[in-house]
Amino acid sequence: METISIVMLTWNNLEKFLRSMSSMFLFLTEDRIKEFIILDNGSHQVDLKNYLRKLEREIRKVKVIFSDVNLGIAKGRKLLYDCCSGDYIASFDSDIVILNPGLFIQAFLKSLNMPQIMLIGGGGGDHPFFPSMERENIINRDSPEKPEELRIVDEVAGWFHGFKRSILKKFGGPIEMDERFTPFWAEDSDLCVQIKMVGGKCAIFGKGIVAHQWSSCDKKDTQKTLEQMWNKFQDKWYSKFGPDFQFDINDDFYRENYPDSKKIIRPKEHYLKIGTIQRNFYSPTVITELMDGFRYESGMVISEESDEKLTLIAFRDKYFTNENIIEKNLVITQNRLPDSFDTLIILYLEDVYSSIDILKKLISLQKVYIHIQTPKGVNFGNVLEFLSRYETSFSHGTFPHYHFDLIPLFSSYYVLRKKHQFKNILIMSPARNIEKFLETSMKDIPIGYQDENFISKIDNYCLSILNESITLEKNMTWYKNCVYWMERKKMDIIVDSRPFREMFNRCLFLPKKYHIVNSPRCSPKDALERVIGFVQMEGKKKQLVFTICHIDTEDDLEELKENLSKFQGERAVVNLGEMKNINLRDSGFDYYFPVPSNMDDKEIFKLLSGHFKLENYSNIIFWDNSYKIIGDMSSFQEKAKWKSTVFLRTNGEFQDFLYSVMSSQIVSMVTEMQKEDFKWSEWMKKTNAVPYWEEREEETEDEIIINFKPYDFDYGEDYPLE
Repeated sequence: METISIVMLTWNNLEKFLRSMSSMFLFLTEDRIKEFIILDNGSHQVDLKNYLRKLEREIRKVKVIFSDVNLGIAKGRKLLYDCCSGDYIASFDSDIVILNPGLFIQAFLKSLNMPQIMLIGGGGGDHPFFPSMERENIINRDSPEKPEELRIVDEVAGWFHGFKRSILKKFGGPIEMDERFTPFWAEDSDLCVQIKMVGGKCAIFGKGIVAHQWSSCDKKDTQKTLEQMWNKFQDKWYSKFGPDFQFDINDDFYRENYPDSKKIIRPKEHYLKIGTIQRNFYSPTVITELMDGFRYESGMVISEESDEKLTLIAFRDKYFTNENIIEKNLVITQNRLPDSFDTLIILYLEDVYSSIDILKKLISLQKVYIHIQTPKGVNFGNVLEFLSRYETSFSHGTFPHYHFDLIPLFSSYYVLRKKHQFKNILIMSPARNIEKFLETSMKDIPIGYQDENFISKIDNYCLSILNESITLEKNMTWYKNCVYWMERKKMDIIVDSRPFREMFNRCLFLPKKYHIVNSPRCSPKDALERVIGFVQMEGKKKQLVFTICHIDTEDDLEELKENLSKFQGERAVVNLGEMKNINLRDSGFDYYFPVPSNMDDKEIFKLLSGHFKLENYSNIIFWDNSYKIIGDMSSFQEKAKWKSTVFLRTNGEFQDFLYSVMSSQIVSMVTEMQKEDFKWSEWMKKTNAVPYWEEREEETEDEIIINFKPYDFDYGEDYPLE
């Protein structure tokens, strides 16, 4: 028979402890409950101590340990766990109430024998951006409504932890209570991360089994302790996820411009997040390096030529643009390329000694038209002499060192496509998987070739700015460290796409090295590679405009036709109105569904998933024809093609008259719609949808002002893929 050890800490709380023990009366005669081990953690309450002594004398199962000092929660629980002899351990706070003792034991044993479940409890939450673990980002999860159900969570609150004794290090397992989290806080979070890192899962019981009274943490000293413990928790785990941020940044500069960062425990992580999203992630030294003739001084950027003084934002918008950065920094030192040719190779080189070997192999295989891009300040004279000696058609440019190759490579492409006509493009560097192109002539390698050995699935570690530009989806793939070999027209689609432009612009402002390996944020290199892979996959797909409306008269029909003419892509119309017979040849509709007027949304959306091959579309635009469209919709559609987008957000709430959902999310949306508690706006927020326009209402003493502005950015969130 499997047995359970129950352990509890007490400290000056006789009344709560009495209520808790009363709820466990049936456990005293239950054979599967082997023992109660109680640690009194330095109480000075005489009545409590006397009751504990009496309990130990009169009940064989009860053992009490008295400590002269308060050991704290982590040390106290570790001591209790080490004393246990049961197969399972149930660790309780002394204010827990067992609502259904029989069901508790049944659920307890059954849960911990389910695959991968290593810890269960009564309440918990998620780190939605794991492995980023910020206190303010934890989402508390409700227990399931039914007591026989479990909910998987990232962490279980410490007031009740249940687990097999065998998972503890003292008994041969991988897990232990970490005493560094003394006196209290974060020890339960740490235990759950330990479990997560060895492949286990944590879960919480459904309602009706256990209950607990939460304590207040509002005192100033308590809050200080919470911050200290959570900082210890992050220091422990972030170091295991990879090295900390590595970049050159002036802290005073960011404190000056981002006063909120003074309240943040890890301000540099805050800088990275908001700086990259807002395109402000650069220090005074970066301004000087990339924009010769400007300097940062006393909160202003000053032009040394004209003495013009600009705020940081004004300087960014007027001068610190990607066009100006490329124009000022990409220097073409030689250009011996003809105006027109078949294939352009852009090759980024950093190491002088290996460069000639690479070029020898390329030149030996075919006649080449090649642009060599090198870091600013590095002498590649020998390489250029070698190319001249072999009468190679080449050009050469220099660019600041970005610690990765994609920025100089694509900066070169932006410049060279304006100067030369060519049909195909090969973008490469020694940091990429170039071996095949050094062994085989390009004419023998199919255009668009990618080495399947280097395909990567999208992962959890995605930069905020990446999810600002595209809607991430767990089945996405991308090619890591790949060579880009394709027709120029296809490359132009990529570099002119909104996601690439946004990502490239932001990364262009980051010439300093930073990267957390296997971290909550990915580097600019990783972000750009993911975007390129995403655009390659989605760029050729169509958009579908799915209109749900009432057509009752000819005027309704004419208004709908005029509105739909503003959209690009295929058009599908679901007509709930009385006028069903429509001449489709003149309507401009690609698909038409006359349906009963009482058909509900659930059935209508089943039409969508049942009649269309969703994988053929990048996104589905939903429109109810409730407004007259007077402008061009191309800008909205350009954004919606890559990112789930709602046309208008009013005072923080999405409006559903016009919105777009990525096709990969449609099945999930239709499934969720079948649930009684489905809320469209909440579901859109969970998909990290963004608005196209913002409506804000401001009330003064004299008037109510309604402002509309295009959505630009917010502080963003890293998107977890389940």
